Amino acid sequence: MRFTHIDFLRAISIIGVIAIHVLYYNLTSKVNLTTAVWNYLHFVVTGFVLCSGYVLLRKTDSLKTLTGTLGWYKKRLIRLIIPYYIYVIVHILLTYFLPNFFSGLGVKANFNYFFQALFFSNSVSISWLPLLFVQLTILFPLLIFLLRKNLLYVYLIFSLTITFLITVKPFPFNYYEYMFIPWSLITLLAIYLFNVEKSKLNFTRHLLFLAITGGIIFAILSFLWTSLHRPMYLIDNKYPPNFFYLSYGVFITMLMLYISRFSIFLRKGIVDFYTYISKNSYSLYFIHYMVLDFVVESRKFIGQHGAIIDFSAVISLSLLISYLINIISKTIKISPINNS
Repeated sequence: MRFTHIDFLRAISIIGVIAIHVLYYNLTSKVNLTTAVWNYLHFVVTGFVLCSGYVLLRKTDSLKTLTGTLGWYKKRLIRLIIPYYIYVIVHILLTYFLPNFFSGLGVKANFNYFFQALFFSNSVSISWLPLLFVQLTILFPLLIFLLRKNLLYVYLIFSLTITFLITVKPFPFNYYEYMFIPWSLITLLAIYLFNVEKSKLNFTRHLLFLAITGGIIFAILSFLWTSLHRPMYLIDNKYPPNFFYLSYGVFITMLMLYISRFSIFLRKGIVDFYTYISKNSYSLYFIHYMVLDFVVESRKFIGQHGAIIDFSAVISLSLLISYLINIISKTIKISPINNS
């Protein structure tokens, strides 16, 4: 069973991630359209987290027993960690053997970097998102337990309190250790939306209400941030996320889910396209980073390409590599890593 609106959101989210990373290497010191697009695309992780939580809610029966929960952990963590490890190894090898074509974009071809990457060190910039999904995976059975006991509000109060404190001032230690708490608010939102849809309530009306609420909170905080001279770029409010960042993320994510209900996005060919991207979004996250490395390094030989050409190259090559990997996996009967 697939959720078309979730596939749409997840496809938009991975395309947005690719665009953010491409645009980053095309930013200038001037504030322009490229900077604005790069900044306001930063709702995409909110979309990813919501999609992850939503999909996990389809099958929670195995979480009723300890044995079932341990089996669920094993299956889920393997799907998250193995692709990340493969990426780390491949990118290190490319950087080591083909230094003229791959600089690493922060990846270093040495054992120390490899060891740090294996343990999701904060010195490995790309590790934070896989680590976040691992953390939310570990947390998820607890949320389901509290939901069944009608005690989910206890965790909601806790996470809102921590996020409020982060909004006032981030804690003075590594955000990798507690970033899952504010992000788990989006998982709670996924639980709420899942139950709304399951109850056959007016799903669209709820999306609009949440979008408006998120937009109002973001507008109020934008005014407050300006008055307090706090950084207005979303990325400066992302690690860990505060209410300024999360309210914007909810605002745009709910709008994306609302737009996904438009008839044009329910046509078979379009649905098939974004469903493919959605199913392969996790692998595309890693693939695109290596492709981006190659595209950025190619500037040494053919000059600056521009953001549009860079994005077109990265997205098309990433999709091509993903397609070839799937074909090879089917040929040798290895189950490809994708999103359920």
